[in-house]
Amino acid sequence: AHVDPTVVHFVLDSGCTQHIFNGSRDNFTNFASKTQRICTANDKGGLSAGGIGDLPITFTDEDDDVELPVTLRNVLWAPTAISSLLSVSQAVKGGCTHGIDADGAYLQLPAPGEEFVWADERQGLYIIAAKLQLAMIHQQLFPCLQALPASLQTLPARMKSCVWRCRYMLRLTTSI
Repeated sequence: AHVDPTVVHFVLDSGCTQHIFNGSRDNFTNFASKTQRICTANDKGGLSAGGIGDLPITFTDEDDDVELPVTLRNVLWAPTAISSLLSVSQAVKGGCTHGIDADGAYLQLPAPGEEFVWADERQGLYIIAAKLQLAMIHQQLFPCLQALPASLQTLPARMKSCVWRCRYMLRLTTSI
């Protein structure tokens, strides 16, 4: 099965106190290397985070037709974690509300938009899919960089970081 590197599936977790991401470190902004032990329910071997940062992602609303750019703040990077976790308590501290009804679990993003992000139930867990904004940008720019002669590839690499910054300033409106 093909795995889309621009998509992350978060388990909506009411028991974790901080968002945890197990994907590539390259998807973070404002990243700081920091070894931190993460306590888990099954804490035999333990889990360690290799750093903390902000993770720009894009959700879709309940009708799957509107993109909702969000920055998850203070996300622990734990590449050995079994799955990425979206902390309900951290989202609530960021202004979200949440709930579970007959249709499933949801987060309601803070004002001004107050859009709903729905979680699909899978084997008793609620899963929210999101697009990784840095991975999407990289996927769009990488073919262009590969097509250039080696002597010109350093200039576009510098331009790539500028494009990232500009795209975030224009698109990101909510932080949780």
